[in-house]
Amino acid sequence: MILPPKQRAALDLKPYYFFVQVAEAGSFSRAACTLSVSQPILSREIKYLEELHGIQLFNRNGRGISLTPAGEQLLVHARSILRSLSLAQDELRALSGAQSGSVIVALPPLFGKALAIDLIQHCRREYQEIALSLIEAYSATAIEMLTNGVADIAVLYNSPSVSTLNVEHLMDDHFVLVGATGSLSHFDATEISLEHIAGLALALAPRPHRLRTALDHAAREADVRLTVALEVTGTGSLLELVREGIVFTILPFSIVRAQVEAGTLDVRRLSGPFLAPRLFVATSMQRPQTVATKVVLSVIRQQFRRSLRDHSWPPNAVLGRC
Repeated sequence: MILPPKQRAALDLKPYYFFVQVAEAGSFSRAACTLSVSQPILSREIKYLEELHGIQLFNRNGRGISLTPAGEQLLVHARSILRSLSLAQDELRALSGAQSGSVIVALPPLFGKALAIDLIQHCRREYQEIALSLIEAYSATAIEMLTNGVADIAVLYNSPSVSTLNVEHLMDDHFVLVGATGSLSHFDATEISLEHIAGLALALAPRPHRLRTALDHAAREADVRLTVALEVTGTGSLLELVREGIVFTILPFSIVRAQVEAGTLDVRRLSGPFLAPRLFVATSMQRPQTVATKVVLSVIRQQFRRSLRDHSWPPNAVLGRC
């Protein structure tokens, strides 16, 4: 079948690759630096796409650029097309039996950093032909990335039931009260109840964050009114306030494990009617898993098993059946 000239032109993927880079960088100059091309070349490629499709893709103003509604829609499709092409290349390489290819993993913020270091070190040591990319994302965003083909694997907290995802339980975590170093020394016990902390100034994620929902449910069940002094979206900012001794917070232990082991935060396990924070690993059922994806999945499972075996997690953590 011979395609008309306009359809043949639309199959040239280089302009779409440049378009994705500009959209993600939010700047022609930053994208040009990343791609090691001149800014006029990038501008010419974007102008070509706009003329090809007959629609404006970016709003340009003195403060920079932003995607138009048409640009936002094209970005979703362009990412999916480029990712599908990358997967096709990986699958063709896999036919030779080689453990190679690219894998994008979405990880929970902060907690993901410790896992990310382990993943990178393991893959560099054992699977040098696998190109690993890591993205920090909360569960809702990570699920969207899996659905849109932006990510191949996602580690999630309390994963909802989604018919298009393969979801495996990794482990059950538990909630801890988190304070600055030495700030919890007046609690003699290593495990305390919500009643013990009712008067403490807490900083928590705003509703309808999944972890906040679980905390609100537990407080209602225990008939305890928590003192929420601040609502903070970013976990990094939240923990900075805690380290400064301004507030306390409540988080799954896995998020603060590294800081606790480093001695920069104190924690006490919380007892009560909690819906336990559970960690899952998910992949999309809409795309076949490449050899590289299967390898990285196996490494993630090994990391969780080793963490429990080496007592990096506190007592009573429950390993999932992977």
